[in-house]
Amino acid sequence: MISFLQINLERSPAAHDLADKIIEENHVDILVASEPNKNLMDTAGWFVDKKRDTALKVYNKDVKVYETGNGDGFVWIVTNEVQIFSCYISPNVPLPVFVKFLDGLKLAIRASKCTKYVVGGDFNSKSFYWNARKEDDRGTILSEWAAEMDLEIVNRGNKPTFVRGESNSIIDITMCSQNLWRKITDWRVTDDETMSHHQYIFYTLMRENGQEPTEIEASNTWKYNETKKEKFMEELKKKVDEERTNAEDLIKILQETCNEIFGANKKRDGRRPVYWWTKKIAELRRKCHAQKRKMTRTNKRRSSTDREKEDMRLRYYELKRKLRQEIEDEKKRKWKELCEDLNRNVWGDAYRIVCKKFKLLPSISLKPEEKRKIAEELFPTDEKMKWKREEVRKEDIQEFTMEEVYEAIRKLRNKKAPGSDGLGGE
Repeated sequence: MISFLQINLERSPAAHDLADKIIEENHVDILVASEPNKNLMDTAGWFVDKKRDTALKVYNKDVKVYETGNGDGFVWIVTNEVQIFSCYISPNVPLPVFVKFLDGLKLAIRASKCTKYVVGGDFNSKSFYWNARKEDDRGTILSEWAAEMDLEIVNRGNKPTFVRGESNSIIDITMCSQNLWRKITDWRVTDDETMSHHQYIFYTLMRENGQEPTEIEASNTWKYNETKKEKFMEELKKKVDEERTNAEDLIKILQETCNEIFGANKKRDGRRPVYWWTKKIAELRRKCHAQKRKMTRTNKRRSSTDREKEDMRLRYYELKRKLRQEIEDEKKRKWKELCEDLNRNVWGDAYRIVCKKFKLLPSISLKPEEKRKIAEELFPTDEKMKWKREEVRKEDIQEFTMEEVYEAIRKLRNKKAPGSDGLGGE
């Protein structure tokens, strides 16, 4: 299965930071981001549209990207026979521009060889089809466009995806092709603090057979050691009873024995822990989340006065400011530690980080048939050329003349490294 996180980051570096932590905690495979911070798009792993208004990032190295492309307001990747689109269109553009954006998205979907696709992003459109409280012109156009493209709306419930003060709406939408509608599960909007006015949206794309991986598939691998092979076999024989052991019991016994004798490898899926996270930041995030919920409840309560609402809002913004400031301060402290480590050890963490930073382009995997075609072009199987060699007698070799020596010296350039004879042009 592939797990998704969808969010509008509103160009905020702090929103990026918290999203990284949420991705680590929830084991997210792919981030579908609208309005990412443009400066951060130069770092490795991002797939962005032409205007850098929307982006995709794959966090799980087991999810291979085979193709990618973009247009105005959308970017897509193809992975595991599924095409994933991330979209964004500003609320300030006129309707003709909105229609042009949808036309470009339509062409990209129909031009693809994939028949399975997921389309997510901030469309700034309201419609009853995704449980908005009212419908606007954009919502009508988008819902008709989705019907024309045979797209299903994945949004569940009426929880707002955008909250600013007392106003809220559902403008972040997830759509998919009809053959994936039953395979996208657990679509939900959370109340976690995002450092953005938009909420986190989580959903999962199930496997082709619609089942979760089995226990043996989901388990870690083991540190195999040839010297422990005999000990492993002895321990296995002690635990296995041929008369009573069925297939399920045997799998469990094998796993237990491998864990005891060899030890399990840590599963590495490409997600790195957030280096700046501390207990203080975690506590500030918890307080910020709690205050956000209090503010929301106060705004919904009819008996609340304007002063109470304003007081709740100011408290929330103050906690939000402290959280943002603490993240920035902790990043600076880590940067200072890294510089000090560089002074002590040139080949330490700083060196390894810089080497990785030069890999700016996201990796794209090639399909087996594409690899085979490239290999055939680079290494043709044609018959090798047979060169005819003729022996040259010593008496047939003419000696060089002084004119040829002078001509060779004349061609020597100044300020160039000398050859094996040690003579320079000067």
